[in-house]
Amino acid sequence: MTATTTTNDGANDVVTGGTVGLVYADLDQHRRLIHLVGDDPRVQGVELSVSAPLFKGSPAIVAALKAADGLRDKIDAYFDHGLVDDVTRVAFARAFSTSYLSRHPRSERQDLFRASGDVFVFAFDLVQPMQLPVPRVVYDAIADGPHDAGMLARLRAGDGVPKEHLRVVLRLFLDHPLNPRRHLDDEVKAAAERLDIPRPFVIEATTSLALPGYAKLVLGDLAKAVGGAAAWLS
Repeated sequence: MTATTTTNDGANDVVTGGTVGLVYADLDQHRRLIHLVGDDPRVQGVELSVSAPLFKGSPAIVAALKAADGLRDKIDAYFDHGLVDDVTRVAFARAFSTSYLSRHPRSERQDLFRASGDVFVFAFDLVQPMQLPVPRVVYDAIADGPHDAGMLARLRAGDGVPKEHLRVVLRLFLDHPLNPRRHLDDEVKAAAERLDIPRPFVIEATTSLALPGYAKLVLGDLAKAVGGAAAWLS
């Protein structure tokens, strides 16, 4: 597994399509899932991208980053001192809102919300399915969801696919991490009821439209391990 940390002041590249929601009772579950991603044999690389105002956004974050020993500790620095605590997270969200609206004064509310998903982004690359001990499990998961039939046939024949189809990007919307616009999505609602979470946090995962079932399979397993769930988003 390889790991990369990047920082920037602008938007991150988005891999669109095949959106999956991660349904949690709290954001610490998302931290735990991120840690599990790096150890999963179906994953071959991870990347963290943090932007202003969260990037080195407080003395506590800076101190934790200086003491960090690897990517896991850097992730913890941002969760411990920026994301998990409601008061601190809201302060960062307000700072982002002020900055964004000063640069885009004619923006609508949904523009601000979507842009806040670029502040803390975790991404990873899945391995080619044929490299797994039992690739059929992946093929079946792909077939069970929306997919490109030609791409799936290519995989079943033992061929690889372009790496962009194996990229998964997780976005936490700093402006409103509960992501209430997703609470009425059928699978999100069902997952929240099953887990007895009245007001779930919903993180959005985007991946290639050709093979989203692969990402949902992996994320579903990891979300279950931390007490959450993965759901298709409408």
